[in-house]
Amino acid sequence: MKTWVKAFLMFLIFILVTAIWIIGIIFADFKFFILGVIFLCFLAIFIFKNREELKTLRNEDGTIMEDERNMFINEKAGYNSLETIMAIIVFTGVAILTLRDIYPEYLIVAYTLFSLSVIGFIIHRISIIYYKRKYD
Repeated sequence: MKTWVKAFLMFLIFILVTAIWIIGIIFADFKFFILGVIFLCFLAIFIFKNREELKTLRNEDGTIMEDERNMFINEKAGYNSLETIMAIIVFTGVAILTLRDIYPEYLIVAYTLFSLSVIGFIIHRISIIYYKRKYD
C-alpha cells in the first residue's frame, strides 16, 4: 500500500475515533468513550510502527528539508497565531465580564477564559525559556 494512502486512512480513522469518544462524552456513555480510547491506542501503535515511512510524506523525494527560513516562518506564524488566539480569549472574557449584570450565570465562563489565557501565556513563556536555553 502506498504511503499517502496509509496516511489518508489513518487520518480518516483518527477522525472516526475522535468522533466516537466525543459522542461518548456528550451522551455520557462510558462504553463509547473507552472504545474510542482503545481504538486511539491501536492507531497510536500503528503510527509508531510506521513513523519512518510516514515521515517521507513531507517531500516528494523522501527527504526532510528544514532550513533557517522555514524555521523563521514557522516561528513568526506561531507567535502571530498565539497572540491572536490569546487576544480573542481575553476580549471574549472581557465582553462576558461586562455583561455580568445582565447574564450573571456566565460569570464563571469569563473567569475561566481569563485563567485559560494566563495559563496559555505561562506555558508559552516557559517553552520560550526552555528552547532558548536548549539551543543557545
